[in-house]
Amino acid sequence: MSVPSKFLFRYKARVVNVVDGDTLDLETDLGFRIAFLQRYRLYGVDTPEMNDPDPAVREKAVRAKAFVEASVGGKEVVINTHRDRADKYGRWLAVIHFRDAAGAWVDLNADLLRRGLAREAPWR
Repeated sequence: MSVPSKFLFRYKARVVNVVDGDTLDLETDLGFRIAFLQRYRLYGVDTPEMNDPDPAVREKAVRAKAFVEASVGGKEVVINTHRDRADKYGRWLAVIHFRDAAGAWVDLNADLLRRGLAREAPWR
């Protein structure tokens, strides 16, 4: 049986660590007082790499990471997972939603694209 939705599950989570602009460590709440720490990759976006040899690219990577940290670092978020398994690096693909200062829900993935801090991932 296949699940008809593009995104399979929705979970509450807390951002524990921002690795870079498109990778985060989250404490995911599975319900029933069960939580686990998992690394997630933002679905559909690609930010510059922190270890790129080009200083200009590294600077953009630092800006993307700083934006993600300011937006969701240490906060409660809601995630939608994309598949029922991890990618080849052990990360789960997800869209992350958070509340902004006004209390409105914001799609972090789309916000990174809109602000020019990421590009659409070619593997999308």
